[in-house]
Amino acid sequence: MTNRNQQFSRDSFTLIDTMLVVAIIGLLAVIAVPSFAKARNNARVKICISNLKQLEGAKQRWALENKKGDSATPTVTNIVSYLNGQRMPVCPAGGTYQLKRVDKNPSCSLSQSGHTLNNLNMDEDASPN
Repeated sequence: MTNRNQQFSRDSFTLIDTMLVVAIIGLLAVIAVPSFAKARNNARVKICISNLKQLEGAKQRWALENKKGDSATPTVTNIVSYLNGQRMPVCPAGGTYQLKRVDKNPSCSLSQSGHTLNNLNMDEDASPN
């Protein structure tokens, strides 16, 4: 009977082995979670910038087809037919979009978090629309 108990204990995991595996998995999770959060935030910023580019393109097409000058400011109703899916895009992080004049880039309310177009050909001064 002693041999059987010795055989059993050699082939099984001990409490120490199990605790060690759990500790390693926990350590890996602690290391990985911030990376996932950062990647999710970066993806949201990239989607928002893509939406802003889409808004800018729609705004420019509207101005060209309707012979509007740089000082004209379109409404959502004016440009919705120029947008993918014919609907206003939504910021994935919960921001709101402002179209602005034709000669200005559209903006997101989360521009301080990187949700902005950096187009050197556009004037981004702080003057009101």
